Amino acid sequence: MELDRRSKRGGDTVFLGVYGSFRLHPWLESESTTQSISDDPDETFTETYRGFAVRPELTGRGAEDISEEDAYSVFMARSTSMMWAGDNPPQTKLWGMNDANVEWSPGSSGQVAWFQVVALNKSKRRRRLPVQPIVACARDTLGRFGELTLTGTQMLLPMELASDQYYLTSGLNWFELSDPAARLPIRITLDGGSDDDVQRKAADVFAMLQKINSGPFAFHSYSTDKTQGVRLDPPVVGDLWLGRGRHPVAVEATAPEWNLDATSWVTELCAEACRQVGIDTTVLVSVTNKPRRKADNHKTTDSLAGRTA
Repeated sequence: MELDRRSKRGGDTVFLGVYGSFRLHPWLESESTTQSISDDPDETFTETYRGFAVRPELTGRGAEDISEEDAYSVFMARSTSMMWAGDNPPQTKLWGMNDANVEWSPGSSGQVAWFQVVALNKSKRRRRLPVQPIVACARDTLGRFGELTLTGTQMLLPMELASDQYYLTSGLNWFELSDPAARLPIRITLDGGSDDDVQRKAADVFAMLQKINSGPFAFHSYSTDKTQGVRLDPPVVGDLWLGRGRHPVAVEATAPEWNLDATSWVTELCAEACRQVGIDTTVLVSVTNKPRRKADNHKTTDSLAGRTA
């Protein structure tokens, strides 16, 4: 089934948005084209896609002989080679590819790219949501185009498909060799949109985060104050996916390092905490390294609903 970013159809869809600034590899050139994304002639929805190719003058070939690639084709190639998608046996596939795009333009910052897949987790052999494989594939995809300076990630997760992830924390030793000087504060927001389940269970989610995390991440406090939420613009999904309401829970934490590995781990830890306290609705998890503004710190210290040393 073909989905698009304007529709709330399909409770198995996962979105990933990657934010920051981006520098194109010097041997590549890039152009954008605008395409219609609607089959209805009465609709005018369009999407601008960015393609990449090696500069012809560096190859000795004509431009017509050089293949252009984009986020979809490279993400698909990578996920197929890792047996996560594409023409692989059903028992190995984690998702079906839907769409992807690099939103970057020279000199810009904000949303660098987004990726949309359909999680294949409806069989009796239930598996964890493929958070880390999706992010790893996005990391490798962007690395083919240029160098990312990361400021945040945002993932829409269909928690109704989440299964037992009891072995998740066994891999946290991945960060045991992190540079101690690289530790930094991060901010996380969990948002169920119009569903207030996450906010109502905020204390339970926070307690579970502390319980399941025995490694290098630290979760210090949480707040249900809407002003404390992570703001990543533009959001990877809008009201048609989350509803018009917002019920965010903001979490102050520390990460052992700052990269897509770290954001994928903390995103999956948050998803597991939600699953363990019985949240089975769609949740948007945003992670950023941007600190709260000083005005916010002064204004909202007393609004923190929970705090630990």
